[in-house]
Amino acid sequence: MKGKKLYSPNMKIIICTQGSVGISIIRKLFELRFKPCDITIITYDINESNNRLFISYLDFLNIEWFETGKDMNKLADIILLKNASVLLSVSYKYIFKSPVLDLPNVTLINLHPGRLPDYRGCFLIPWAIINDEASVEYTYHLINEVIDGGDIILRERFPVFPSSTAFDLHFKVMNSAINSLEYVFFSNWQAYPQIGEGRYYKNIFPTIDPLWDNHKIDRFKRATYFPPYHE
Repeated sequence: MKGKKLYSPNMKIIICTQGSVGISIIRKLFELRFKPCDITIITYDINESNNRLFISYLDFLNIEWFETGKDMNKLADIILLKNASVLLSVSYKYIFKSPVLDLPNVTLINLHPGRLPDYRGCFLIPWAIINDEASVEYTYHLINEVIDGGDIILRERFPVFPSSTAFDLHFKVMNSAINSLEYVFFSNWQAYPQIGEGRYYKNIFPTIDPLWDNHKIDRFKRATYFPPYHE
């Protein structure tokens, strides 16, 4: 894809997100001059404590939201009803499938908190720390039928220090990624394909392997430090 610029006057966007991340995205979109009527939210687990504040925030701002679950037909109907030209997925737990993937004239984008294709899947910042990586990344990429496999739009790298934890790296990665939405929407970007197969990390939180040495166990402790959860 060459010379792709998403923004157009009065464009409508679908954001698939939840919780505090969703609030940060809305604030950034307002900073970029989007209006509540331009935005439709797709979320999940609306009765969970970490999402109730987000729902209240949307209701206060009069931003329309839906909970579609795994129903891709319902999601596709909403995209068409709202005449949306962009779907952005950030911290969304469902995998996009047909007919959403088949919609014409809709650009589907995911914010992935990991380096692609090396770190596909879940819990990628913790695994990067455990694996003794020198850096972590976020990647904006197009969504296709391969999980975390679409062409790359934008990526940014952050160093991992000996004192780095999953908590502080996640904050840096997500804060910078959300601030980069201006590039995603307003720049004339060119997406490029991923190279290599990489590795897929399943949706299972890392656990200590008794064969790890003390240094790797120390990295595990830093990788699992994420308040407000306790040891």
